[in-house]
Amino acid sequence: MIDPNFLFCSSDASCIWPSNWSQFLPDVVVALITGAAVGFALDRVQIRRSKRDQTFDAQVSWDRLRGSIRNIFEDRPELRPDRWIDKDKMDGLSTHLGDCPIQQWNRLLDDPALESLVRLERKSSGLIHKAARLEEALRPSIIAHRPELVSRSNMNEKILDIERTVRAVELGIDLNHSPFSVSTPGKNDLVVTLSWVMSVTTDPNFRRLARQFQDANAAFNNEFAIMSHALSNDPAYVGEVTRPRP
Repeated sequence: MIDPNFLFCSSDASCIWPSNWSQFLPDVVVALITGAAVGFALDRVQIRRSKRDQTFDAQVSWDRLRGSIRNIFEDRPELRPDRWIDKDKMDGLSTHLGDCPIQQWNRLLDDPALESLVRLERKSSGLIHKAARLEEALRPSIIAHRPELVSRSNMNEKILDIERTVRAVELGIDLNHSPFSVSTPGKNDLVVTLSWVMSVTTDPNFRRLARQFQDANAAFNNEFAIMSHALSNDPAYVGEVTRPRP
């Protein structure tokens, strides 16, 4: 059994509880504050070290990706009357990006080319969506506005030719200097052909979708040029990367 006199005594050396409580409480407060301060300082050191490692890893990954996508930006997207967008460049960029967390890298790194790539990825998604909607509306509009003078024979070939011509008009392609020929229907009656194309391009629903596409296409091409310029002024990464000291 514990001797009650052992709990309540006048000698600090032989007591469980101190005889002077006025000093005990300040000591506890000081110990708690000191422990909290030390813990906070260690936590901040760990956060800085973790962020430094994340920044290093992001830089290494971005340098690797940057080198692999340079060739995509060596020339501008190609305009062709058989498509709305340069699918080859779009697919190439998408393949290289894959699951790369470029938005996370952008939060860690201060790199104009990376910032441009983040914007370009977002704008490319919007452009693909707008192009798909415009393509969906193209053939129905062509069929709906077929002039009565155009016979129904070989209609599929005629529609394909009008599709190419409409794309050329909307994209500003000069067919006289384009490597992709367009044999528009009714060459003997150019007025009928032009009337058909005009009816399609001025159709209210098609025109609305075409404006949306043109806005998205202009925004994409502008960002593409910015990205191309940023990469051309950004020397290729050379040297061995060493992880920063802890």
